[in-house]
Amino acid sequence: MKNTTVSLRIYENVKKYFERNNMPYDVQEIIPDKSPFNDYLFIVIAKHKKYSEIKKAYGGGPWVVWSSWNESTQCLNHGHYDIVDYDKAYALAMDLRA
Repeated sequence: MKNTTVSLRIYENVKKYFERNNMPYDVQEIIPDKSPFNDYLFIVIAKHKKYSEIKKAYGGGPWVVWSSWNESTQCLNHGHYDIVDYDKAYALAMDLRA
């Protein structure tokens, strides 16, 4: 996991969101939006807890990137699923942040 300066409170809020919505993911990293005007927006990288063997057989992976966690509304949007590994998920997150 790369170092970020995101508050642990935000990690906890995303984790609670996953629990409330029965989403089987572990938060791996949260990256702040690039703009200082969007201090409530974040990119979330997570890993599926029990990724499907069938999807894996077809070349998918357990990593997910959501390009929009809105801390002010506690809402998660714009998911990119079935990413093969963390490095690819992180690279996608950086591309989406640009």
